[in-house]
Amino acid sequence: MRIAIDAIAATAGGGRTYLLNLARTLPSLGAHEYLLFVPEAAAAGLAGLPANFHLQTARWAERHYAARLLWEQRWLPRQAARWGASVLVCVGNFCPLRSSVPVVLLSRNPLYFTPHFLEDLLERRHYLWALRHLAMTRLAIWSTRAARLTITPTRAMGDMMRATAGNHLGSLRTVHHGFTPWPALASDSASPSPRGPPFRFLVVSHYNYFRNFETVLRAFARLRDAPGGGPFHLLLTTQLRPGLRLGGYDTTRASRLLDELGIRDRVTALGAVGYDDLPRLYRSVHAVICPAYTESFSHTVVEAMALDVPVIASDIAVHREVAGDAALFFSPLDPAELAERCRTLMGDESLRERLRAAGRLRVQCFSWRRHFEELLEAAAAAAGKSL
Repeated sequence: MRIAIDAIAATAGGGRTYLLNLARTLPSLGAHEYLLFVPEAAAAGLAGLPANFHLQTARWAERHYAARLLWEQRWLPRQAARWGASVLVCVGNFCPLRSSVPVVLLSRNPLYFTPHFLEDLLERRHYLWALRHLAMTRLAIWSTRAARLTITPTRAMGDMMRATAGNHLGSLRTVHHGFTPWPALASDSASPSPRGPPFRFLVVSHYNYFRNFETVLRAFARLRDAPGGGPFHLLLTTQLRPGLRLGGYDTTRASRLLDELGIRDRVTALGAVGYDDLPRLYRSVHAVICPAYTESFSHTVVEAMALDVPVIASDIAVHREVAGDAALFFSPLDPAELAERCRTLMGDESLRERLRAAGRLRVQCFSWRRHFEELLEAAAAAAGKSL
């Protein structure tokens, strides 16, 4: 089977994680022929793929949303058809609305189906962004109708889409994202590093509004002011500076909060951390916080569980579906409740051990190999072929 895959938008966060694991897993799943459209920055890291993988980049399509949409609607379906693709798999939320090649769409961005994100943009006076967001939401819905099948990484994500679009969606199927241990850990049986004071919390995310950094910072101000609390520190895998925009998201408000709340000495902004460097970071902390007010899957929850790190997560349906009983939950926009969860976890080693044990069991539910096997089955069905 000849499979074209549009991963041109997999530049950061969950998209980059998906592309990395796709490249590590698909070569072992049969000798299909692949035409893989990838970001220019990712191409060098994928150069070692087998000869049945053909990489293409489109630098101009990465310049901005409009360029990418034009490329996806006009050039992508033509190139896939010219190459003789049996099926086109689009992993970035949108797909060609007209394509002679049958399309399987992966819808992974919950923002288009989260009303609070639009409210967030308006409250921050990002009016043009809000208009673009409304247009992209409409395109995301149209894309599900154009695709032969739309795959979501959780049932909760599918429910969010149905709540927004009602009967205007196409066919949906849930295929959970997976987890495969980092290659460097395959033979690493070492126990986690000693974790003495201060108690270290970690938030793994580049900065954006829906990741809810401000709630975390307000919670840590409350944690500092609570009587009887031990020493603690917060690590962030982003930068926070006045005037700094990361992917369009303005970090000024969060940066100012550090000073207004008087917690700058309790917070270290590490900047971006490479995917293969994450295990060492996870193992250096006592707990991971996943504070987003919306998600489609949350790789961070699974990664933390796999590395024996207790998780505190916002109480949203996606986190409940992924973490099960292996996390503590808090109301997403309630800093007082998050501070209380942090305080509880800091003071209860038996609770931390229970969460570690539950996480070790829970992470076994997620496999990248199983994910891509199901994806190939769906692609074959859309193309009217058998594997």
